[in-house]
Amino acid sequence: MDWQQTPVYYESIPISNKEFAQISGLMYQYFGINFSEKKKVLVKTRLNQYLINHGYHCFNDFYQNLVSSANPALLLDLAERLTTNYTFFFRETEHFHFLLKTILPQIQKNKEERENKTIRIWSAGCSSGEEPYSLAILLHDYFSKSFDPFEFKILATDISLKVLEKAQIGIYPKDVLKNVPDRLLKNYFTPLDNDAYQVNQKIKEMVTIRRLNLMSAKFPFHESFDIIFCRNVMIYFDDESRKKLIQQYYQHTREGGYLIIGHSESLHRRTTLYQYIQPSIYRKGN
Repeated sequence: MDWQQTPVYYESIPISNKEFAQISGLMYQYFGINFSEKKKVLVKTRLNQYLINHGYHCFNDFYQNLVSSANPALLLDLAERLTTNYTFFFRETEHFHFLLKTILPQIQKNKEERENKTIRIWSAGCSSGEEPYSLAILLHDYFSKSFDPFEFKILATDISLKVLEKAQIGIYPKDVLKNVPDRLLKNYFTPLDNDAYQVNQKIKEMVTIRRLNLMSAKFPFHESFDIIFCRNVMIYFDDESRKKLIQQYYQHTREGGYLIIGHSESLHRRTTLYQYIQPSIYRKGN
């Protein structure tokens, strides 16, 4: 038989309920990410080839190595392999319309009441940078038409070093730019030879990229944020982890500031101190 016609068989390492509980337990312990039994196939699929390539014969051996080595890099690699980081520019466009039509005009209107003229925005769970750069582009474009003395500081954080490296580089394929209007694409991106685009330096300078675990007991911030974006992140957390995270967000939101979450997420109105504005948008104070 010709070798090109020989079928290829891929080795598959089974995962027991106990092994799944071990791996998912680590994800919850270190990152607050909760995997239900429905995620068992996902865990097996995403880790199977990794285990084979590194000479593991079962998931338990892999788990024991993670626990015994106490190597943070291995745990981070685990989190990166088991979480989804797909996103694109101006994703869930309703949020950007609300920012443009409601929040930014409010900030302009109340500028005399602000002691600090710096607009601070946090993109929590920023993935490879599409969200914070979308925010930077919108803010730069909006305020370039006025003479308001505002400074912009956008903090972009994620737990994955791999996606943060992509964000630092700021080069994106054309398909993640599908929601970017032609005018903004022309003004804020540089086309490259391989049908990709790079974010212009003036936009990159508006964004500070840092690694941060949202399950940290305390966030290292000394100033509050006008807006916190945390979209499609809390879907990985259980109720208790979400509650703790929202409490931390509230503490770091300035009075009158906003929390914006994903369309598939919501806050319990009876337990949160945020004021409900509309689906997925909340405000601190009146």
